[in-house]
Amino acid sequence: MLLNNRAIPLAIGLSPAQLLMNRELRTTLPSIKLPDPDHQPVIKKMQCQQDKQQQYYNQHVTTLETLNPGDQVRIKMPDGGWSAPAKVIRQAAPRSYIIQTDEGSIVRRNRRALLKRKQHNIFSDLQLRESIFNDTMTSSKGREDSQKTLKTSVSVSLSRAAMGYWDAADGEECPSKTWATTRIGAGIGLVGSAYHIVAFQPANVVDAAQRAANGTLTMAALGAIFGVTTCLTAQIRGTEDDPLNYFIGGCASGIILGVRAHSYMTGTSACLGLGVFAALTKMGKMEGWRISGPPKL
Repeated sequence: MLLNNRAIPLAIGLSPAQLLMNRELRTTLPSIKLPDPDHQPVIKKMQCQQDKQQQYYNQHVTTLETLNPGDQVRIKMPDGGWSAPAKVIRQAAPRSYIIQTDEGSIVRRNRRALLKRKQHNIFSDLQLRESIFNDTMTSSKGREDSQKTLKTSVSVSLSRAAMGYWDAADGEECPSKTWATTRIGAGIGLVGSAYHIVAFQPANVVDAAQRAANGTLTMAALGAIFGVTTCLTAQIRGTEDDPLNYFIGGCASGIILGVRAHSYMTGTSACLGLGVFAALTKMGKMEGWRISGPPKL
């Protein structure tokens, strides 16, 4: 069987026996006596096959860095690990090096069995850390300036919206009062999103935009629900300047917040918290409460 395999012609037209001994083997296989072939076409075919094999092999091969005398390397051990640091003495061949181990022995290894150690420059590390620190301080200062500008503009917008809300009596001009509470909620959500983005750095710009949009839209929706519920409650109950109307409006906003969070506990807590806060705000507006006293001259 092995004799027959060696006598079967290959793709280049010659059998392995002909390539090795330049003659055909005597076997039981039927064959035709052919004149001696020209070896030049055979050599070209073999070269083409070798070039193709080289092309396929080089698709997944990377050229290793050339080592210089004095470089620190590690030698690959038979168990797959790496030895203690060693030093390159010289290059013995295009991919072979003479290495001196930490024990003083001299060995010769192929480049594939050598791992070059990275030599850190302490001055470069210090410069890199200083550059990172300066960039961080600059970006932090820019974020603080942007945060102050945003806070000022939103504060002005909230003040105008609040003044427009208190101009009309409860139960009247529901669309304008709802629009005012929507603006107030959107402003609060925008400021809260800005602080959240500064405190917890987003992964990218898209993440930051999603956070800002989510917080702003949520608070705007809660403000709209509060404005509509408060105004309609005042119309249905026929009462004006009643803190209970504001408690109902705040509680409705809290319930919607709990529905959004899919949590009964969140809805109950938000209902009581926002309701009490809204009622106290109305009572303070009616009685003239002040958070701080008059300025001292």
